[in-house]
Amino acid sequence: MPVLNIAVLVLALVAIIGVSYVVIKHGKRKDQVSRQLYHQLSATTKLYVFVQEFDIINDTYIDIEMDEENAVGTKVTEHSGAQAALIFRMKEHLDPSWENQVMDFLDFSTLPDRLGDRNAITMEFQNSEGIWCRCRFIVSQHTPLGQISRVLWLVEEIEEERKEREALRDISDRAMAASEAKSAFLSNMSHEIRTPINAMLGMNEMILRECSKDSPILSYAENIDAAGHTLLALVNDILDFSKIEAGKMEIISAEYDLSAVINDLVHMISYRAEGKGLEFSLEIDPETPKHLRGDDIRLKQIITNLLTNAVKYTAEGSVVFSIDFEKKDENHVLLNVAVKDTGSGIKKEDMDKLFSKFDRIGEVKNRHIEGTGLGLSITTRLLSMMGSKLEVGSIYGVGSRFYFTLEQEVMDWAPLGNMDEVLVAPTSAGHQYHQQFTAPEAELLVVDDTPMNLVVFKNLLKKTMVKIDTAESGNEALALTEKKKYDLIFLDHMMPGKNGIETLHEIKEQKSAINVETPVICFTANAVSGAWELYKNEGFDDYLTKPIDFIKLEQMAMKYLPPEKVTPIK
Repeated sequence: MPVLNIAVLVLALVAIIGVSYVVIKHGKRKDQVSRQLYHQLSATTKLYVFVQEFDIINDTYIDIEMDEENAVGTKVTEHSGAQAALIFRMKEHLDPSWENQVMDFLDFSTLPDRLGDRNAITMEFQNSEGIWCRCRFIVSQHTPLGQISRVLWLVEEIEEERKEREALRDISDRAMAASEAKSAFLSNMSHEIRTPINAMLGMNEMILRECSKDSPILSYAENIDAAGHTLLALVNDILDFSKIEAGKMEIISAEYDLSAVINDLVHMISYRAEGKGLEFSLEIDPETPKHLRGDDIRLKQIITNLLTNAVKYTAEGSVVFSIDFEKKDENHVLLNVAVKDTGSGIKKEDMDKLFSKFDRIGEVKNRHIEGTGLGLSITTRLLSMMGSKLEVGSIYGVGSRFYFTLEQEVMDWAPLGNMDEVLVAPTSAGHQYHQQFTAPEAELLVVDDTPMNLVVFKNLLKKTMVKIDTAESGNEALALTEKKKYDLIFLDHMMPGKNGIETLHEIKEQKSAINVETPVICFTANAVSGAWELYKNEGFDDYLTKPIDFIKLEQMAMKYLPPEKVTPIK
């Protein structure tokens, strides 16, 4: 028995020693964890007003009592009633006006749903001293099944951050206001400049049409036409640039005939080259496919800019326009387009200025050359939007070559043929015009506050025999549309008193309702970015810009007039 008692005593001592070792080791580990937590939290509390961790499943929270002089003495204890403790503490800290919103944010029962797939949610509020703060729940632990179990609760003061944010917002608002003011200015200037150009070119068009071929006045009218279109090109450059800057320029693909594009470009530039005594020649690969799909309007604009610059900056010698191609696959082709001149060339140090907006190289030497300095900047941006890039090779005093490669879809592989043979010979404007249709039974109303524009409009459609009524204000137009059914209405946008948009809405709301279904075209000098979106949203069927392109005017009239009243002329 004594031996058995001794054995039991020994075992008990061993157990006590083992338990003591475990307890001491656990205590040391706890102290180590406490010290780590202390150092982390002592650094964190420099940024945060509150830092706590909550167990939202068991409604407990960890409270850390820190001894700043002795980290070993830091105590980490766990308390129950986490939700109640958090609410109590925050109520003491809050501005009363924020209580309901913050209490909803603190609710543990809805927290998992509010978090969703996120690991954190935040809200901002003002404390009892009126200082802006940000509170935040951050998920710190999930259960094995993925349920949120523990979250960190942080509150920080953000008064300075809010001030900086408000300052940035103020800067942003002022920048937005400046941008809107710029758009409004461009819209207004577009209207003010295009309106007199419209009258000038429109009346001059009638002189060109009606002058006999041998009349000395014809050459004067042709010079007016050239100068007017030069002025219009300057305005268009500014407006195109504003569209690109606003991100509103679009690339719109459509089927087109490459030979027609080349034909237009040759006729546009050949008389300019001839006027300067320059040789203008084509190097077009006759096997290049003729029927393509792409944005031919922008393609023509790009090449026009290159050809115009070549003629501008070449005093003597030649300008060569070339196109060849590479077959990419069965449905696509790579067009290689180049414009070469024997002009002044570009110095190496001026290459960086070449594509800068509003910047022109050789300012002193070329001060007599007209232009905005935007042509190449617009060209490079358009090519970038079309997936291409403008390249340039130049020798100062010898000449330059501008070139690019553009992918286009091939509609069929029929070749261009010899362009020198298929080019339509240019004729004077007086013999170039032939109306596209006649419609003697059609009734049309045009509304514009400028009497000269009404005269131009009526004369441009004179040979079509359309019956045209005119009005110089919105109220005059409403008096006419109340009593008479029209097949088509052209309505000016910017008019004093009642503008075109207001007039359109009143036409659609008239008691007689006889013109509710009548197509209405916005007749406008406003060609800035977003114009068509505005008019479409307001209920217009289409829009026609000033100065009036008489070909587009007739095409639009043919499109919207009742087919039974239109007789096409081929």
